Amino acid sequence: MTLTLRASEMYLYHRILSTIHVMKTTRTSPNRNMLVMFALLWLQGSICAQTLSSGTWEGPFMNDFRTVLLLSPGENGMAGSIRMYAGDQMIQDDPLTRIREEGNGLTFFIEAKDTRFEGTVEGNEMTGNFVFSDGSVHPLVVRRSPAGKEDLPSEVRTNEVDPNPVYPPGQLRADLDFFQEALFENHPALFRILDRADLDRAFERVRTGLTDSLDLLSFYALLAPLGAGIGCSHTGLRLPQAQEEFLLEPVHLFPLAVRSEGNRLFSCSEVRTMEGPVPPGFEILSINHKPVADLLETMGNMIPAEERNPVAIRYELNRNFAYWLALAGQAGPFAVDYRADGATGSLNLRGEDRIGGAGGQGGPGHQSSEAIRTPGYAFHSETGCARLRIPSFSIRNMEDYLSFLDSVFLYLSTTSADTLILDLRDNNGGHPIFAAQLLSYLTDHPFTWFERNPNVTEFEPLYHPMEPNPAHYTGPVLVDVNGGCLSATGHFLSLLEYHSNARFRGEAPGSTYVCNDFSIQTALPHTGIRANIPREQFVAAVPEAARKTPFPVEAPLSPGP
Repeated sequence: MTLTLRASEMYLYHRILSTIHVMKTTRTSPNRNMLVMFALLWLQGSICAQTLSSGTWEGPFMNDFRTVLLLSPGENGMAGSIRMYAGDQMIQDDPLTRIREEGNGLTFFIEAKDTRFEGTVEGNEMTGNFVFSDGSVHPLVVRRSPAGKEDLPSEVRTNEVDPNPVYPPGQLRADLDFFQEALFENHPALFRILDRADLDRAFERVRTGLTDSLDLLSFYALLAPLGAGIGCSHTGLRLPQAQEEFLLEPVHLFPLAVRSEGNRLFSCSEVRTMEGPVPPGFEILSINHKPVADLLETMGNMIPAEERNPVAIRYELNRNFAYWLALAGQAGPFAVDYRADGATGSLNLRGEDRIGGAGGQGGPGHQSSEAIRTPGYAFHSETGCARLRIPSFSIRNMEDYLSFLDSVFLYLSTTSADTLILDLRDNNGGHPIFAAQLLSYLTDHPFTWFERNPNVTEFEPLYHPMEPNPAHYTGPVLVDVNGGCLSATGHFLSLLEYHSNARFRGEAPGSTYVCNDFSIQTALPHTGIRANIPREQFVAAVPEAARKTPFPVEAPLSPGP
């Protein structure tokens, strides 16, 4: 049954949402009357979970791609996923978030693509538009089709999940061959750091060893280094969604924030024991009786990074240590041997005892000024310098972003700031047009963003010279970077280095002149392991002779500017 709102209820509903939004932005708690009104609407059934869009929806997108939407009510509201196919090959399988139904309207968000959908449902037809991160709008029309239990999103299936299923060697070899064929058919720069003979030998070594059944994690541990060894940050593997969600439950995750240095590991958290507290900074020697050096090597070999950039690998390890440790087969509870002040000791830790930051946060650059922790872009001026923070080029509101840049550089043109500090740490990239817009404020001459890729006509404006913004900044620029500067951010840094006198500090960025994307997502047929494989290469329009290796980073960050 479809539940709808009467006009009076719709008015009240929007008044409530508007008021709650104001309260959130002003950090005011809803009063008792507001909560009572919300509860009354809930009890009347006016805003409870809707079933208008439940089911399997199918139709073409951009004429070429078969699109399947899977939607179903769950315990915490609507859940769903989107799959896209090019012919028989699945090229996308992503969860949907922020699913909302109001009347016959439907909206949802695809986090992995930074894309939202806005549409309506009329009977068995859904019509609407995808809005990409660059603001472009792409129509979609799908129709409801019969769906069996196997078609429901994994998060709303009722069957028990086997957290680590076992597969016979024939299925493992078939999945290995499928992954190798998908790489060879799609990847644009497969032999950037390896020649074909080396890659063939690596796959054959794994294939020869698949003589017995293996569980999912053991097979993943063999497969992931093959993808990571290509030296591409966009080529990676993930467990099937159900197994990944199980692995990411807090009980399975290492509870300490940590920092790796070479083949050593240090805690950023204080641990309280019966004998008293163990202060932050103690060295972790082993976890579950596995030497730390061995664990770090195993995890590092799984992590994708451009040309196996060690700084980017360490950055990812420090940022998501608990996740990679779980993939390496080490789940809670944890027996930890450590050394502090010259003495050794042992700890028994449970995953659910989160201590000092979930997931092992605490890598380089994670403990700096308040501006770093601001969720959006930010700007503030100090005596002698100004600071601009851009945490991502995945911009959801293009007008806000462009207005923000206009106001920042207009302000700089009227002040006497000696230096602009541009903080791009942890900026994993996004759409190049937003990075190009920022560059237009930081150079005084025309620039071209990409070398032409004839396969990607969507980026045609980026293959031609772009003019500097009339309000471009002419003073010194100091750029803070780290191993989390990836993809479009690497292109930006490369072009800024070539087209300006900017200086860079911190640690080497994770990406620079060359990067791949336009990825497909495909699932291996037996194990369901998910592979992300790029199809196109994008090269910053910097003459090869001018590309600097290593990228010129002057010094580590210090507490001051």
